[in-house]
This record gives sequence, C-alpha cells and structure tokens, in this order.
Amino acid sequence: MAKHGFDDGLEIIGYFAWFWVFVFSKTFRKAWIEEFKSGNWFGKLFGVVEVISSILFGLLLPLYLIYFFLLE
Repeated sequence: MAKHGFDDGLEIIGYFAWFWVFVFSKTFRKAWIEEFKSGNWFGKLFGVVEVISSILFGLLLPLYLIYFFLLE
C-alpha cells in the first residue's frame, strides 16, 4: 500500500511539470486547448481546476520558495 504523502508529492510534481510543458511546448498546448474545447462542462470544470493547480504549483510555489530562501 502506498503512503498518502508520497502520492500527493507525485501529484504536485505532475502539476509543476504540466505547467512548464504547457508554456514551452506548442504541440502540447494546442492539443490541450482542443481537448478542452471539445469537452463537456464537467471536463471543462476539471480542466480549469488543473490549470489553477498547475499555476499554483508550477509558478507561484517556486517563486515563493525563491523569495523565502534567497531574499529573506
């Protein structure tokens, strides 16, 4: 049985990676946008949750950590 904290850590790493792949990969971005457009309202809702989570863990958390460790 996997430990709960380990699974959460993998999820955070996934959101971090997803954000940067979305930013730098034109083909991934295009495929994700097409999938989002063709989804139903439930899929779009979870797409928005994914986007918010990815921004939090892919951009805001690293910026906060840089600020916390280097500037304070």
